[in-house]
This record gives sequence, structure tokens and C-alpha cells, in this order.
Amino acid sequence: PEKVEVGEKATMVISIRNPYKHRELSTSEFNIEGNGLDVHSPITGQNVAGPGEQLYAEVPFLPKVAGDTALIVHFSSDELQNVTAVKKVAVGGTAPAWMSSF
Repeated sequence: PEKVEVGEKATMVISIRNPYKHRELSTSEFNIEGNGLDVHSPITGQNVAGPGEQLYAEVPFLPKVAGDTALIVHFSSDELQNVTAVKKVAVGGTAPAWMSSF
């Protein structure tokens, strides 16, 4: 999502296309971070993506602070390492009282 609210769980679907024409990607892992976001990481993608196929992963996260932020995604597999992408996310609202202890 482009915009989410503080304290409301959200999910973002991330993907990467296998750039190889004659090789599979295996043992894939997405590591995700984001300032002001509670993100569970790492996330293991599908085990194999054939040449030109997409790997997908769902990233659940909880925004804790209002304002513009970004999900930073690091991807690695046995065949392809150190791929990084950034997705901007606008977080609206104010933190609910129950979040003040975080």
C-alpha cells in the first residue's frame, strides 16, 4: 500500500524477477527493514523460480510512527546476492495509547 495508518497492521507484497535466462533461483530470502515500522524479517520466498519467473513474498508490518518512511528490501538467493530495493510508504494518523509503551 502507498498509505497506511499508525497502529493498523498492513501487508505489502514484494517480488523479484529471476534475471537469468538459463538458471533457476533457489533458497531465496527477503530481509526487510523500515524506520518506524515493526517488520518481521527474514522472509523466505518460494523455493525455486525458473528463468524469467517471479518470486513473491508477503511482508506484514505495523507502522508505529506517522510520517513518510520506506521499506528497505534486501534479497539474496544461492545464485543472486545483494539486491536492494526501496518502497516509500506514507504513514498517517497518531499512535494509539496502547503503542506508547513501544
